Amino acid sequence: MEEFGGMKEKLFGQEIKIYPLIDDAFNDFVNNIKDDDTRNFISSHSATIKSIFDQSEEKSRRILKHVVEDLSRVFKIIDRKCTANKDAMYCFVSLFSIFDIETRSGNICEVDIKTRTEHYLDFY
Repeated sequence: MEEFGGMKEKLFGQEIKIYPLIDDAFNDFVNNIKDDDTRNFISSHSATIKSIFDQSEEKSRRILKHVVEDLSRVFKIIDRKCTANKDAMYCFVSLFSIFDIETRSGNICEVDIKTRTEHYLDFY
């Protein structure tokens, strides 16, 4: 079971494995979006968002909920000419999701983002 990325919880001296139901949680979060255009936008990028969330190895449904909510807020301010560009939106949703998950998980902070070019040069 460990290969599925389950978490261990201790409960009254017993150890049980739990697995968050990411697909169900994601669908619930999206279904709670009141605006049809926003809900359709998030739904159209569901595979990308869930894939990035899975690759992050983050298990918190709370963070996934924040990603959906944050993307919903950002979608409302993006010019519709931009949202019509599927390739651009794929890149945007991907990068936004990565930064949102990593920031909310505490893996990166403002300083990391501001000094990213310095760190990038460290790899050469």
